[in-house]
Amino acid sequence: MNGPLEGIRVLDFTIAQQGPHATKLLADMGAEVIKVEASTGRPGGGEPWMQGFLLAHNRNKRSITLDLKHPKGNEIARRLAATADVVTSNFRQGVMEKLGLGFDDLRELNPRIVVVQGSGWGPFGPRVTEGAVDMVGHGRGGLMWRTGFEGGSPMTTGCAVTDQVGALVFGTGLLAALTRAQRTGQGEKVDTSLYGGQVALQAWEFAEHSLRGGDEPRAGVGHPLINGRGVWQAFEAADRWLAIGCTDPAQIATLCESVGLPVPPAGPLDEAAVGAVVEGLRERLPARPAAEWVDQLRAAGIAAAPVQGYGDIRDDPQVRANGYLVEMDHPEHGHITVVGMPILFDREPMTSSTPPPSYGEHTERYLEELGYSWDEITQLRDAKAY
Repeated sequence: MNGPLEGIRVLDFTIAQQGPHATKLLADMGAEVIKVEASTGRPGGGEPWMQGFLLAHNRNKRSITLDLKHPKGNEIARRLAATADVVTSNFRQGVMEKLGLGFDDLRELNPRIVVVQGSGWGPFGPRVTEGAVDMVGHGRGGLMWRTGFEGGSPMTTGCAVTDQVGALVFGTGLLAALTRAQRTGQGEKVDTSLYGGQVALQAWEFAEHSLRGGDEPRAGVGHPLINGRGVWQAFEAADRWLAIGCTDPAQIATLCESVGLPVPPAGPLDEAAVGAVVEGLRERLPARPAAEWVDQLRAAGIAAAPVQGYGDIRDDPQVRANGYLVEMDHPEHGHITVVGMPILFDREPMTSSTPPPSYGEHTERYLEELGYSWDEITQLRDAKAY
């Protein structure tokens, strides 16, 4: 299947996760993503990171190397930008402008260009030039403080949620601006940030804080706004853990009836009544395997699922049926399983993925496309412009 972004060219200067994950999703959707890597000569790639990182964020892309501070390397970048629909970066604010690759520079070459700038803290304010990584965005953004138990230390999550949410916001803004550029013929600058993504992630929680005021409760084993109001946590069964989500009083009554607990009185439940249900579940559920409880609760209309690790997810037929995990044949690592696309087009799951390109694999291909002769390409290589 041809992806919906086939024919779109993205010149990708992004590094780390926020930008590369966003542009990987574009590549999965059919865009031609040209990843520009520093011409460091580093074996194995331009970004000094672990292999899983490269597999996760660079698949289905093409790779070129350029020295953007070299006049000839910078000229190549500008000539490529003139052919692109989108240019992406997530360096600190001002870096692309110093290189002559900012929005004002690029729209002189291409009025339809969409330039997307990801950053740590946003384009305005006292911290505009500061760098950021997932951990500090996680801390400053509030989620780390909400996670954990009252009286305990702030806790991070088990994945790079700041970068990944930042990537989704990055991609959303990019696609909106690209749609308008194709409709009007005018490009624009899009700014997103890790900080903004973290704040947006907690829209409900911030709204509740505005209404209630006061200190924010910690999450504990559930959700800080649901604890004491409903059943929203994991419980230990005979063989493994299972998660149950249930907030409506009528559903809580059904839950209790299904597992053999006393049914609370009809109507809204106070914190003590909910606490009694939770304690009853903790005592009752270890009597049987998780799968039996899950089947029984689902039959009663209660949302329940096993708590799965990555090995469980890999073997889950639901994941495979929707293409959320796919197979990749990698020249070094052999046959491996990687995350697929979380979006289906025309009800066709993604079934396979191409490995990330080798470092600078497509440089000379694009130089030829731009009209450079082989003599000129040799001179550029000798001059270390790429």
